[in-house]
Amino acid sequence: MRRDEREIRNYIAKIKEMHISEEKENRAIEAAKKAFYEGEQERDASFPEFLYEQSRYIQKRWWILQAAVLMGLWWLLVYTESGAYVKKGMGMAASLFAVLIMPELWKNRNTGAMEIEGTTFYTLRQMYAARIMAFALADGFILGIFFAAASLSGRITLWEAVVQFFIPFNISCCICFGTLYSRKTGSEVFSVFLCMMWDAVWFLFLLQESIYEAVTKPVWALIFISSVLYLFYCVSRGQKKWRQMWEVQILWN
Repeated sequence: MRRDEREIRNYIAKIKEMHISEEKENRAIEAAKKAFYEGEQERDASFPEFLYEQSRYIQKRWWILQAAVLMGLWWLLVYTESGAYVKKGMGMAASLFAVLIMPELWKNRNTGAMEIEGTTFYTLRQMYAARIMAFALADGFILGIFFAAASLSGRITLWEAVVQFFIPFNISCCICFGTLYSRKTGSEVFSVFLCMMWDAVWFLFLLQESIYEAVTKPVWALIFISSVLYLFYCVSRGQKKWRQMWEVQILWN
């Protein structure tokens, strides 16, 4: 055995024989964590910087696919003679538009990386808030262009957009975020399945002309407002109780 190897073995044996106080060890760990935390706070990123950094982790193909869905819908509205039927089919496009948000938000859960994310300086709540904000800004921009183009072409009114697109879209988002922040039904496939079921229910409802025409504008407005409020509730509840729902141990925060 070489001399250096023998010295290493002797050192390891000596360390094993030493009795280290568990209390002192815990104090040393806490002091190291505190020193690291204070050092990181000195160079803490601003929210715009943090938002930009998190948006870089989002694969841009999902935004491209969302834009493609709306472009196809706009083409059908403008260049086909079946405008009324296309408008009724907007709910299915809205649901697909919502589902395309989920792969990026589900990425950490699907790959089992939640515990790894839990060791980072920023919490999962902060990271998911930034990613949701990035999607909200990007989707708002894409939807703004789509509805501006559709309105200028005279193919759709704001009220039709609310009823035919945003109500199905909001409910699909509620389903997606409800399953994302669920501890019992945490499955992306299950989320997509529920959205498909919702699509079927919505489409069957639209086929019932007498029932559809009987719904008054105040009722539609109430449904829309309720869907928006419940969507905010799903997201805010998940952001507040994410530790219990995802059962993640956090190292720094």
